[in-house]
Amino acid sequence: MALLTVLFSYGCTTSAQAQTSPAADIRSKPAKAAPTLWHNILKFNPPALLVQSVSVFYEHALTDRLSVVVGYNCAGKNYGFSRAIEKDGSGFRRGTIEVRRYGKGAGLQGFYLGSYLRLGKLRDGYYVYDPPSQHITGEWRTEENVVGVLGFMAGIQVIVLQRFTLDGFAGLQAQHVFGEVNSANEFVEVMTGGLNVRAGVTVGVAF
Repeated sequence: MALLTVLFSYGCTTSAQAQTSPAADIRSKPAKAAPTLWHNILKFNPPALLVQSVSVFYEHALTDRLSVVVGYNCAGKNYGFSRAIEKDGSGFRRGTIEVRRYGKGAGLQGFYLGSYLRLGKLRDGYYVYDPPSQHITGEWRTEENVVGVLGFMAGIQVIVLQRFTLDGFAGLQAQHVFGEVNSANEFVEVMTGGLNVRAGVTVGVAF
C-alpha cells in the first residue's frame, strides 16, 4: 500500500511539471520591443531650393493620429520667372498652419489627409512709363500685397533609419490677393492665381 502511495504521488508531480513547463518557457522569452513613436519632426523642402525658395516646417503630434504643422516659406529676388529684368525683383514671405489626420499608422507616419492655411506678403517691383503710350521715360515702383491660401492635400510620410523622415504630398489650393496687383510678370501671376496644384517632398528629423 505504501508503494502504491509513493508511485501515485510521483505521477502527479511529473504531470504537474509537464503542464507548467510550456508556460514557463513562454514567460522566459523576451518581449518584442515596441516601435518608437515620435512626437515631433523638423523638416525642410529641398526641391524649393531649385526656385530660390526656402521652406521649413515643424510637425507636432496631438494624438496618435492627429498632428499640427507650422511652417515658414520665403524667396528673394526671383528673376527666373520674370518676363523682363526688374530693378527690385520679386519675393515673398509667408507662414503656414496645417492640420493632418493619419490613417492606421502611428507616430507621425503613414497615409494622411490634411488641410492648411497660408498667409503672407508678396513684394514686386515694376516699371511704369510716363506717358503710358510712349515707352521712353518712366519710373520703378514697388508694391506689396497680402496673399491668402486655403488648400487640401493627401500624402504619405515614412520614417527611415529609425528617425529620418520622407514626406511626399499633393493637393489643390485656392489663392486670394487682398489688394490690387499692378505688376504683370509671370512670378506674380503664379503666386496670385486662383486655383492651382501644390505638390512637394520634405525630408526631416524626428525627435
